[in-house]
Amino acid sequence: GIIYAPTASAKYNFYGADRSGDNLFSDCLVALDAKTGKRIWHYQMVRHDIWDYDGATAPKLLTVDHEGKKIDVVAQVTKQGFVWVFDRVTGKPIWPVEERAVPKSDMPGEVTAANQPFPLKPPPFSRQKFTVDDLSPYMDPEEKAIWRDRLLSARNEGLFTPPGKRDTVQMPGNNGGANWSGAAIDPRNGSLFVVSKDLPAMLKLE
Repeated sequence: GIIYAPTASAKYNFYGADRSGDNLFSDCLVALDAKTGKRIWHYQMVRHDIWDYDGATAPKLLTVDHEGKKIDVVAQVTKQGFVWVFDRVTGKPIWPVEERAVPKSDMPGEVTAANQPFPLKPPPFSRQKFTVDDLSPYMDPEEKAIWRDRLLSARNEGLFTPPGKRDTVQMPGNNGGANWSGAAIDPRNGSLFVVSKDLPAMLKLE
């Protein structure tokens, strides 16, 4: 009797000076009573999203063995490569979530969230950084030199590096990680399968 609905990122993508604060209820998993529509619980996975990090894949219902008990959970996979796992009824994360400081925006008027939540388990299923060491060895040398220079001069401080007026690296990218229809389950044994995309992006605001 519960509907689990992932919500989109607040708009517009990549710039949010006109929508200050955490922008609740964007980037949330929301549990609703199927009969009344009343909100039972919610969990916001990204605050003040300027990266287009919405939960693009439908949440999955499965039963897992956890600390000697069978628990009914809802799992939400994300574009960042995370698997968020919650108790279906209470919305409590099954594993710890850590608050981490993230980079500030240098765009005029933009105030990004000081911290973002990071689930500690399971480990990320996507690569979450991209550097010059990840450039293809099969690229044309001239092209590789161009991308090496761009990467070295870009802002590249992890998942939550805010887009700005210079190149900003995003990995696994706003079209990466788990995207549309990117996950499935085997209810017989509680297995979750994810199609993971490594699709780095270079963002720049004009």
